[in-house]
Amino acid sequence: MKICSARRSRILFLTPIFLTLVFSCAMHVWADEPSTGNAVPVGAPQAETDFIGIFTAARKDYMASRSPTRAQDGRLQVQVRLLRYMQTSQKAQDWTGTVKSRGLTPEGDAWISIEVGDGITLSTWQSETDDGRSGTLILPGSKLFAIAQTAQIGQSIRFSGNFLTFLLAQDEDMILRPKLIMSFSDMNMM
Repeated sequence: MKICSARRSRILFLTPIFLTLVFSCAMHVWADEPSTGNAVPVGAPQAETDFIGIFTAARKDYMASRSPTRAQDGRLQVQVRLLRYMQTSQKAQDWTGTVKSRGLTPEGDAWISIEVGDGITLSTWQSETDDGRSGTLILPGSKLFAIAQTAQIGQSIRFSGNFLTFLLAQDEDMILRPKLIMSFSDMNMM
């Protein structure tokens, strides 16, 4: 029964990524201009290093390519590598990053965005409409609410959570400024 449950969970997670590979629609993502360097936090878990490496490799290939379709090729490379990575695990355990932005929805739930590598953002949804049944928003009264609400922009944070989806964006943005949605299970300011 546990095997079936794990397989079902993996299929439910991988469906949005598969759809991302099939359909490309534009969605604007706000982020600072990243470099092509590898900005892995010191002492980061191997899983976090591997995750950041997906985007670092794609950026290097993108910058070196002379192909007229280099952005599209790079996006596909990221999506395939990310899909392979997510087949092993959709969890982030004790990862570190920097608080990029945070806020409250009109309903009073907290949202947060954390940068784990140069331009690589893990975030909750920022509205109840987008969140739907995902449960990424941080509810008032929960143990994470005070942390998310008082976190300072630029402050280091250690966190754990589950990846939910990779946001569709322009090809170049998916390489240089990727954004993934996460449901956080733990956060501690460093």
